[in-house]
Amino acid sequence: MKPFLVISLLALCIIAPNLVFATPGTATVDVNGATYEVSYDATGLTVSSMEADTKTDDLTIFTTTGDIQSTLQVDLERSFFDSQVDGEDQDFVVLADGFETQFDESKTDTVRTLTITVPPNTSSIDIISLGTQGFASAPVTPQQPAEQ
Repeated sequence: MKPFLVISLLALCIIAPNLVFATPGTATVDVNGATYEVSYDATGLTVSSMEADTKTDDLTIFTTTGDIQSTLQVDLERSFFDSQVDGEDQDFVVLADGFETQFDESKTDTVRTLTITVPPNTSSIDIISLGTQGFASAPVTPQQPAEQ
């Protein structure tokens, strides 16, 4: 019985550090005067912030990773960020520290979910829209009539 217990404890010590669980979170991103919440699940990494570049239709996610491959699942509300031309979905390009990385996509009428393979020691992930529709347009602000 004791050898079985010793072997079991040894196996647990070897395997336990490699057990990594998804950590859900949200990040706020400002786009054209509006603030959006972006939901994500991070496995093996930490998301520190997200930034939108509306000129290049690029969402940058700043991360802290370790020496293992990680996974980041990002839910992109279509009202916030999309990749379309004339109402037809277009691909995204995903870069990890400037190099193209593998991702899977699932989509509904309202959300595009990207599950991104993140290489070890990655500090930023860029999601780039290849469509003509990227980030949401500026909110409509009613104009005041000119005083006479």
